[in-house]
Amino acid sequence: MSDDVIGTTTHQRLISLLTEQEARFRVVAHEAVGKCEAVSEIRGTDLRQGAKALVCKVKGNGVKKHILAILAADRQADLSLLASHFGGLKASLASPAEVDALTGCVFGAIPPSAFIRI
Repeated sequence: MSDDVIGTTTHQRLISLLTEQEARFRVVAHEAVGKCEAVSEIRGTDLRQGAKALVCKVKGNGVKKHILAILAADRQADLSLLASHFGGLKASLASPAEVDALTGCVFGAIPPSAFIRI
């Protein structure tokens, strides 16, 4: 795990929460690779055991919002379905700068947690 990720408030809050709740977990140090297949290989787990978190923008029809979509790592996001679900016409992935501003996380290393400012 890069120093950029380890030093983030989000990472520290997640570790604190898991520790306080006496959850069983392990931290696997690796770079923020951003590809579920690569992270799965690093962890030594099946791709289906992971989750991916995508910061998305939904626009149109009077809607303009950001969404944190969490899905199984082996699945692809259906952005048109996401847009429709939130009343918008179009959905797209947020840019790395938007991800950083909204989550405090490095693009490609967004945890599926609620420590975000969306």
